Amino acid sequence: MQSKFSWIVGVVVLVFAFAILFMQEPERVRAISDDGNTWIDAKVSSNAKLSIKKYSEASPESFTALLGSVYEATPDGLVLPTTATVTMKFDSKQTQDIPKGNVRIGAYDKETGFWRLLKSDVDNVNGRVIAKINKLSLFALMFDENIDVSFDDFEKQVTALASSPPPGAVGHVAELAYSAIDGDFVKVDSMESTGGCYGKFQRGNSTTITTSEYESGGLNYRIVMIWQIDGGCGE
Repeated sequence: MQSKFSWIVGVVVLVFAFAILFMQEPERVRAISDDGNTWIDAKVSSNAKLSIKKYSEASPESFTALLGSVYEATPDGLVLPTTATVTMKFDSKQTQDIPKGNVRIGAYDKETGFWRLLKSDVDNVNGRVIAKINKLSLFALMFDENIDVSFDDFEKQVTALASSPPPGAVGHVAELAYSAIDGDFVKVDSMESTGGCYGKFQRGNSTTITTSEYESGGLNYRIVMIWQIDGGCGE
């Protein structure tokens, strides 16, 4: 009996040792761009090679609505295990005519094809902007124009898109973006709508995106509707 008990204890200790060896906690790392103007502080697994650099595909003719260079964080699309921060330096000449609260970091959403303005803290003393992130993407300093949008126009477009759901769709989230100077779209924070299952639904096995564009008040808008496929209604 004693030897059997000792054998069990030995196995448990061995399994525990292997668990410690192979289940490592995420490490806190800082990835800095080559020019030193942008960096990310995050916790990632030891085998994730976090890096950030100027986006090579950004030409002088693109992204002109932004306040500075575009930076690409890789691995692209990596969802971080804990909230991280992205910090971007700025020259006072870039923002001298812009109210403090209107300078924000934008993250490009490749799935929807528009920029999302992140809640950002502006440090004028050190000339930097800081935002919290949970996913790697393209990042850039942006100007929040605080545009006025007609909710009625938005709802009409959402209703039209919702009338033709893709096969297997359970619910949807509709988001609105406006076209900036260079044609890039920027999400309007206050405009979002859910539908299906009274707005309470579970994520499906896949998603499908449908879009619609319209003009209102001299601006072009794009509605992006993200459909949950083969999901279910929530409680």
